[in-house]
Amino acid sequence: MEALIMKLMELFGLAFIIAFIASQGGISGAYLLVPSQIYILGLLSPVISSTNFMYNLLATPLAIYRYAREGRLIAPLAIVLAIGGSLGSILGTYVRVHLLVNAGEYRFFVDSVLLLLSAELIISSRIRSRDLVITRVSILRVSIRGLEFVFSNNTFKISLPLVFIIALLAGLIGGIYGIGGASIVAPILIANLNLPAYVTAGSTLVETLTTSTTALVAYSTLGVLPNITVGLTIGIGGLIGSYIGASVQKIMPESRIKLMLGIITGLIGVIDLLLHYFI
Repeated sequence: MEALIMKLMELFGLAFIIAFIASQGGISGAYLLVPSQIYILGLLSPVISSTNFMYNLLATPLAIYRYAREGRLIAPLAIVLAIGGSLGSILGTYVRVHLLVNAGEYRFFVDSVLLLLSAELIISSRIRSRDLVITRVSILRVSIRGLEFVFSNNTFKISLPLVFIIALLAGLIGGIYGIGGASIVAPILIANLNLPAYVTAGSTLVETLTTSTTALVAYSTLGVLPNITVGLTIGIGGLIGSYIGASVQKIMPESRIKLMLGIITGLIGVIDLLLHYFI
């Protein structure tokens, strides 16, 4: 019993730290909690994915509220991300439960996603950050084709069909992995579509919340229920960490957040590969 309590305390602390850092980039940090559960609890079954989605449900709402209160949550972007991510997560859930049951194959998939995310975060951190004054977002135009808005006296344009496709693919990968998909979407929006993290973070966390809700229902329907004790432990730690992270995000440089996340992600992926295949 004491050993279990110690493990839960470790997971709580990790969830708090991960959510504090990750929420500043519009990411829940759930992708780092999968290997954490593997290491600390020794789990490799689909229950990990289901429990991780429970973490997202608990960890993200306060951070979303914080971004919305500050006028930095773009509703049209959030809606498109949520719809695309939710549809993708349903398919990803089916793949995880019926096609990717083997523990070794799942672990290799997890490590591959970690290394790809690490490379994406580190590369995007090298892009020169703009000097932006934190202001509320003003939407100029929104249609089925695109979105145009003003932030910090800069005008930004984005294709909503393209965002939908990105969210759909991210939802598919996230449904298999056990994450909402924001860790895939956020770097693409920032690095490839040239949007500031200060305005994408709220929308990508909304995508995480809705996608995770859909995926958790799908997993439960397929008979894979989350570990409630672990889910509550990491969820409460993430809830506190993400709210504090969202509060201090506007004083943190984007590049520093992404670089730190990229290095941590890459180290975890490399270490797990070494432990699994070479040691």
